[in-house]
This record gives sequence, C-alpha cells and structure tokens, in this order.
Amino acid sequence: MAETFVLELLRGYKRFYYDAVTGIQRGQVASMVSALVLAEFPSKLPVEVKDEIIKAMKGFAAMIDDTLQEQEAKEKTSDGLNTNGSPLTWPSLKLFISAALSKDSCSLDFGPLLFQQGLVMTLAHIDGFLSESFKVIFRREPRVLRRSKQLTWEDALAAGSYEKLLTTLSEQYAFELGWKTLSQRIEWMRDEINLPLHAVSEYAMLEEAFQIRHIIVHNGGRVSKEFLARTGRADVTLGEDLILTPGYCKEIAAQAELFCSDVFVCIAEKFFEAKKTDLTGIFMRGGKADDTI
Repeated sequence: MAETFVLELLRGYKRFYYDAVTGIQRGQVASMVSALVLAEFPSKLPVEVKDEIIKAMKGFAAMIDDTLQEQEAKEKTSDGLNTNGSPLTWPSLKLFISAALSKDSCSLDFGPLLFQQGLVMTLAHIDGFLSESFKVIFRREPRVLRRSKQLTWEDALAAGSYEKLLTTLSEQYAFELGWKTLSQRIEWMRDEINLPLHAVSEYAMLEEAFQIRHIIVHNGGRVSKEFLARTGRADVTLGEDLILTPGYCKEIAAQAELFCSDVFVCIAEKFFEAKKTDLTGIFMRGGKADDTI
C-alpha cells in the first residue's frame, strides 16, 4: 500500500512537471506565431477576418464622412456599419480609432504586448510548479510541516481526518511560500529541506525576470525606482518602457524549463530515491536520461 502511494505520488508529480514545461513551450509558440501573424496588422490575418475588419473600417469612414456633410446622416449610415462578422472586428476598429486619436502608431505594434504576456505566463508556470512541488514534499515527508505556528482545536476538528488535516496544512504552507521571491524559495529548498539545488546565483536571470514581471503587472511595463534598486541595472532609466525582445523571452523560457527540471530531479532523487538513470523525458542539464520512472 505504501509503495503504491509513493509510486502514484511520483507519477502525479511528473504530470505536474510536464504541465509546467509544456505550458511554457505553448506560451513561447503562441507568442512567436502571434507576433508573426499580427505584424503589419491586419494584413497578415486570415483573409476572411481581414476582410471583415477592412469592411468595418470603410463603413466607419463612410459614416464619419456622411456625418460631416449632413447632420442627420448618422441615422442613415450607422446601419451599414456591421461589426457582427468576426469577433475581432469591433475591437480592431476601436484600436484603429484609438491609434488615430492618440496619434500613436506604436499602439498597432503587438510585439511588446505579446512578449510581455509570454513572460508573465512563463513565470506563472514556475510559480504553479513550485507550489505543487512543495505540496508533494509535504505529502511525502509531513515532518517538513513542523514549525512554530499554532492550530486551533476548531480547525483540527473541522479537517475531519489526519489526511485532510495534512492537505489543509500543505495548501496553507505552499500558499505562504508562494509569496516569497524566487531566490527566497530556492534558499528555503536548499536550507530548510537540504535540496541539492544550484545556488541562487545560477538562477539570477529568472530572478530578474520576476522583477520585470512585477513592473509589467504593476507599473505598465515602465521601469520603477524599486526595479532599479532590486536589479542594479544601469542600462535603463526611471519611467522608461522596458521592451522585451524575442531572443530574451526565448532564453527565459529555456531557463524556466531548466529550473523546473532541476527542482523535479532534486525532489525525485531526495524524496523518492530515484536515480538520474531512472528519469525519462526530463529536460535535464546534460541531456535526457534513458529509462522510465
């Protein structure tokens, strides 16, 4: 029974690993393909979608022209502005209007947005995988949950069973760890559970990527005072739009995959006594192994 539990736990953990890695890879493909398709928007869209957008743009232009010529023309021409074809038609039309009003042609450049979104999702997969990794550790070695925090009798009884109580505690602890920086979580794994991960400096590029994510989400992608202080970068200035290149995002995705494999391999070896030769399909440093878990 115990052996079956351990095997199933490891198999489930391997699925979490693949979910993270394939999610990172899907995000990369989506960002790159979208950037190609949306370049010179809308000229490279599928013909049927492009035609709907162009038709709507012409209809809108005609409506404006008629409105300028005849005060009551809006009632006559608005029916000709059909935006019910493609679901992209109306958002695209509003985008062109906004670009014209703001006189900002860069608003039609989807590249920066796509690479920002790709970076955010790549790091989200790291967060999700680390959370599941922590919970796997707690299930395999509940003693790791021992700490000075207290539990009320009410909470203990509400769990209903020891197994459910462990699940609740695992979820809470994993959630708390999720608020830490990547470096802090790496240090926790190295110091608290003696996981033989590489030093924090090995993952410095990912740590900086998390700082970039922070300004994307909370500062509109513009360099903040906190970003400069935390990264020490001198090649960007306060308030500058931080532009991400395809090459940078590709490298971050590769680093993210490698980090996930490092964590998976270390946990599999330490808590499941797996050997590197037992790991198959894992993108490890130095290449793939041959045999199956």
